[in-house]
Amino acid sequence: RDWKQEFKQQASEPSLVEIMLRGQISPQLPWQVTQRQVSVRPVIIKKKPHLQFSYFDRTKNIVKNAKPGSEESIARLTELLDLPFSQVTLRSMDQDTVVQMRDGRTSVHTSAPAKPLGPINLKHNRVKDLPISPHDVYLQNSSSQALDVCQGRQL
Repeated sequence: RDWKQEFKQQASEPSLVEIMLRGQISPQLPWQVTQRQVSVRPVIIKKKPHLQFSYFDRTKNIVKNAKPGSEESIARLTELLDLPFSQVTLRSMDQDTVVQMRDGRTSVHTSAPAKPLGPINLKHNRVKDLPISPHDVYLQNSSSQALDVCQGRQL
């Protein structure tokens, strides 16, 4: 079974939750960075569906967007699937598929979705789940006190 073709086809399906590629590879991408993880997920930008390609390495995150099924998104996904990532995971509303590459062998495992899925978050800018909210009153008071000290005001 050709898992790469299946992943490319699933990338334009509305049931796609995310495609995650993991593993350290040599600098073979156009941005010449050593990728540790790449995430491909559906988002809505200006009321139109897109695929968001997030390239993560140790120090930065590069994001590129393309319309699903477009030549650009297919070429980008083909390029990623041809790179030697050690694990590729496709999460959809229907199933999870995990592909692992080790010692020249490829194993493909399909299962029911691991996490119970609610509605898919299609927002372009996700709200991060941080331990302390940026709207926390304590942080606001601390910030204003620190500003007062920096500007030489007495508390």
